[in-house]
Amino acid sequence: MKEIYQGLRKKNYANIKDDLENLEKFVPPWRKHKDESGKSYEASDEEKLVVNLALQLRRPILLGGDPGIGKSSLAKSVDYELESGGVLDWQITTHSVLKDGLYDYDAIARLEDVKSSKDSAIKPIGDFVTLNALGTAFASDKMRVVLIDELDKSDIDFPNNLLHVLEEREFPIPELARTGENEHEVYTADGKKVKITLKNGKLQCKVFPLIIFTSNKEREFPAAFMRRVLTHDITLPDDEEALKERLFQIVSNHLKDYKTQDENKKFNEIEEKVKKIIQKFIHQMRDENKQLATDQLMHAIFLELQGIDADDQDILKKIWHKLS
Repeated sequence: MKEIYQGLRKKNYANIKDDLENLEKFVPPWRKHKDESGKSYEASDEEKLVVNLALQLRRPILLGGDPGIGKSSLAKSVDYELESGGVLDWQITTHSVLKDGLYDYDAIARLEDVKSSKDSAIKPIGDFVTLNALGTAFASDKMRVVLIDELDKSDIDFPNNLLHVLEEREFPIPELARTGENEHEVYTADGKKVKITLKNGKLQCKVFPLIIFTSNKEREFPAAFMRRVLTHDITLPDDEEALKERLFQIVSNHLKDYKTQDENKKFNEIEEKVKKIIQKFIHQMRDENKQLATDQLMHAIFLELQGIDADDQDILKKIWHKLS
């Protein structure tokens, strides 16, 4: 492996500049921020079924599975194929509340504007309102995909509170309602400025979004919540040959057009080596009972593409550490 960092106190930057620039050229494809990040995902028949049911029934999907198995990738795949305008992502934490996904009102910036305006005109109150993931989806003229990630982390009342908004398909924005006006221009989670119309002080959903909750299956959800969602667990096949084929397909989709530092050497030229790495990955998962994620497999294969021996035990210990 190229030792760019050697633990020295001082080093001439000019000597490593080319190395750093070379690293930037060969960023792992799945680590790049791309509009087409859902292009490489290979949806199973069951995943296609649950998405189509959700679209028909206007119900959210509760997507379960181990960390790193590709739950968020399904949302990106649907967004890519349906050209919905980009996944609206809401990361749930232990401190998340319902309003976090609906809108933000910057009261401090509003107060500062009022103080500093004096003779100049005060900005409209809508300039200080930003619709968040779900709010942006409600205001959109077309169906959006909303990914509500790691629902397990929410507090006990959060799922039912959220479903109430989804059932009613509207939510209030008191700061705008108090103006007595129905028409406002606000910002969206996409950074755009849009016109919205309030009815009785509430923003109503124009086109119901496709909502995908993800769960690492670390808790149970209330029955009232479960009866209002469609459920699906993403799992890897039990049969070893089917598992090999599935993992190889995942890798192929990510790297089929990828070139190594040798511009003429492509992924398919080291296909046999990739299959050996997959076999070792399966061995660690099954025989050594180690929980691993598919992106950890991708790390090993990417290193191999760069001419780094992915079978090196010191390297594997770092990139194939168990998740729990």
